[in-house]
Amino acid sequence: MKPLVRDILEALDRIAPKELAEQWDNPGLQVGSLDARVDKVLVALDPSLATLKGAIAERAQLLLTHHPLIIKPITNIEAGTGPGPVLFEAIREGVSIVSVHTNLDAAKEGVNYVLANLLGLEGVEPLVPSPGEGGLGMGRVGFLPKPLPFEAFIGNVKGIFGVKVARVVNPKKEEVTRVAVVGGSGGDFIQAAVSSGADVLFTGDLKYHQAREAEASGLTVVDGGHFSTEVVAMGALRGSFERLCNELGWEIQVIFFNREQDPFLFV
Repeated sequence: MKPLVRDILEALDRIAPKELAEQWDNPGLQVGSLDARVDKVLVALDPSLATLKGAIAERAQLLLTHHPLIIKPITNIEAGTGPGPVLFEAIREGVSIVSVHTNLDAAKEGVNYVLANLLGLEGVEPLVPSPGEGGLGMGRVGFLPKPLPFEAFIGNVKGIFGVKVARVVNPKKEEVTRVAVVGGSGGDFIQAAVSSGADVLFTGDLKYHQAREAEASGLTVVDGGHFSTEVVAMGALRGSFERLCNELGWEIQVIFFNREQDPFLFV
């Protein structure tokens, strides 16, 4: 059986329930037809022209991304700016685009679960739990298997996540024991990390005044960048979605686009 786009949306809701998304977010169908038949899906972090062209080259009918193509309401679509180039190309080529964004961040085995798992954290729990079922919520916090000198922790982060340069607030003099993780942009979770007793918050996209807030709170923050703290979870999304497709008996191929690059260059 080959599913329709609407079937895929229902299946994804089992992995990352839409009600977990933040109010400002826009997960789900971005462009395309709910009634389009799908036999191949390409999974990527961003709905960019590069990933869309990757889907077209693979003859995939659906591009599944973490970041939505459209978040704020748009009043016009121009072919050369904003989401316009991707929208035009997706419609022209008949490729649907679907995203699972903050609902995947908060999911039980979503982005932050993957980060905690890659760091080997133990006794992991949500940094900011969602009401209801346990294991859901934004961020994760847990203990390293054994305390590490801060320099060794930074070395692990760089090696595991492919981080070339990490920005650090309050470099820690003592060993690191308890770590909070928030994939993508986690500067709004500084006080949650402090309240959780974390020695270090590992995240990305820290703003200047958020860094000052962390400094004043005595929290060590390691900023590995937005891209590096999220792209690692896309392979896991591909795996969990493929397993679900197999359980449902779907004749569908799920491919991970492994050629995405951080838009920032370090010179």
